[in-house]
Amino acid sequence: MTLPDEFVHVCLAELKDTWRNAELTIDEFSPFANRREMMGVSNELIIDRHYGLAYHAMELRSSAIWGSTADLPEYSGDHLGSAGFLRVPFRRIPRCVVRSRAEIERLVAGIRSADPSLRMLFRGQTQEHLIKRSPETSRWLFGEDGVLEPSLVTSASRRHPALEQVLPEWCALLTTFLVEACGMEDQRQFRDLTEGFGLPLFALALAQHYGLPTSGLDVTDRLDIALFFALMKFEKPRASNRANYTRQTNFEHLPVLYLLFPPESQQFEYERFRVEGFPRGRPDAQSARFMHMGWGHADNACAERIFLALYLDPEGDYDPIPSPRQLFPKDGDDPFASFLECVNTRLLPAALKRVLEEGFYVVV
Repeated sequence: MTLPDEFVHVCLAELKDTWRNAELTIDEFSPFANRREMMGVSNELIIDRHYGLAYHAMELRSSAIWGSTADLPEYSGDHLGSAGFLRVPFRRIPRCVVRSRAEIERLVAGIRSADPSLRMLFRGQTQEHLIKRSPETSRWLFGEDGVLEPSLVTSASRRHPALEQVLPEWCALLTTFLVEACGMEDQRQFRDLTEGFGLPLFALALAQHYGLPTSGLDVTDRLDIALFFALMKFEKPRASNRANYTRQTNFEHLPVLYLLFPPESQQFEYERFRVEGFPRGRPDAQSARFMHMGWGHADNACAERIFLALYLDPEGDYDPIPSPRQLFPKDGDDPFASFLECVNTRLLPAALKRVLEEGFYVVV
């Protein structure tokens, strides 16, 4: 049988390995799938490397095992899909083109008024990225060709080594900063932090915002900050830790703003893990949240938390948005960034040196 693209072989015992981030339920089908087209089930297990869903191998027929877009029942927010829908397993995500910040604020206010308990988060991107599957696989999963399947894979999926492989060295560097720059060595809070689980959690919450490849996605609870990342073009010369953001003028692709609703258990709130006495900096300026979901065989799990995708008309009015200096403070306004900038990377272990040289940057 043909192995669907983006799927890999897996054995039953491997599904129980925590690091694989796989669903333990096998052969999860949409109730709207075409059961008559599900043929040739074998004992061989395959797993989708984006969502961690495992299946017994079968022939790639147009069965729509994750549900056909047209057959799914209408959910809250579907009326906003004036530009169609994105697809994730068992669900569709409305797409809408917006033409002003005021229009976005009205949409957000309407969603919040419907359920005030929702914690809405935003992610802005200069363009949307999609998972590319063959027509045969697309028909097997969704019952149709040309499905738009959003890709929100994490930096650890794109860059190596991932944070988990350099976490001890990163924690040691962070400890050096806490001692030398913050003078915390003799404080009880420092001992509690370094002797318990607090340091790795704080190191993880901090790492994403200073360029380390993590198994999570950075998001924010502020609309204006998400608009900044959707509308500002990022440029960083190779082999340099200097970068800049400039307002886009030529739009090859529509910028996108995602509205997400991850549960509390799937996000780190930076301020919650921030050590008392640690100076404010980049994560504080960006009102940072960190969705730690995308790892193992479910590296696109963050995409499943998208509720609505808004595409920004280039002719629209989205101001005011923050300046680069406001979101990437320098010198005394971000002592930790200044510390990283001055670190002699030649003295660091090779793996940590590599990730810092590739990912850490100062905005000029």
